[in-house]
Amino acid sequence: MEQKARFGPAAALLPYVECDPRGRGAAPARCETAAVRRYPTWLIAGQRHEGVLTLDELARASGFASRDATRSREILR
Repeated sequence: MEQKARFGPAAALLPYVECDPRGRGAAPARCETAAVRRYPTWLIAGQRHEGVLTLDELARASGFASRDATRSREILR
C-alpha cells in the first residue's frame, strides 16, 4: 500500500501482481515461482529490488527518464 501511495493516481498503471491469495485477482503461484519473499518486490531488468523504494530509486533502477529530464538534456546539447 505504501509503495502504491507514492505513485498517486498513476498506481493504476503499475504492472502489479497480487500475491496474497485472498486479494482481488491474486496470482500466488506466479509469486511463488518468482520467489517473492517481501512486499513489494520489483523485478527490473533482471534485478530484484525488495521493499518500498522512492520514486527516484525506481527511476534509476528502470532507466526511466522523465519528459522534463529528457527535454533538459536536449537543451544542453
